[in-house]
Amino acid sequence: MSIKVTIAGGITLEKCITSVLFNVDTSDDLDARTTDIANTMEISGKIDVDFEAIVGLYSWSLIKPNKGNKADVYKNVEVEVTSVKDNTLIRKVVFPEAFVVDYSEGYSNEEGVGTFRLYLKQKKDNNEVVNVSGV
Repeated sequence: MSIKVTIAGGITLEKCITSVLFNVDTSDDLDARTTDIANTMEISGKIDVDFEAIVGLYSWSLIKPNKGNKADVYKNVEVEVTSVKDNTLIRKVVFPEAFVVDYSEGYSNEEGVGTFRLYLKQKKDNNEVVNVSGV
């Protein structure tokens, strides 16, 4: 698999990505389908000088929302998963208004590279515009 993550504002990640997890979550204590749905994605990868710069992810996670910075807090995030064998699009997921829920980085002298985990959520009032395509 090949994974490409494109985040509005000029962040494109390919070489550093190790995994991505998409999750659609509803409350477990319901007896019928609810409109209260959470769309999340977790993107994990490696940090090293041989990969793309990750500092933009950290900076995004630090932004405090206010009336004048909506475009800085909520960003369009597009993830494409393709087959390495024949470049077939397996899955494409677009969150038009994703925001950072959690961000973490870890480093180890033994590993020689750092790792990061970016946990995103689609803004709840725009769940209907999440776009999913692929096979």
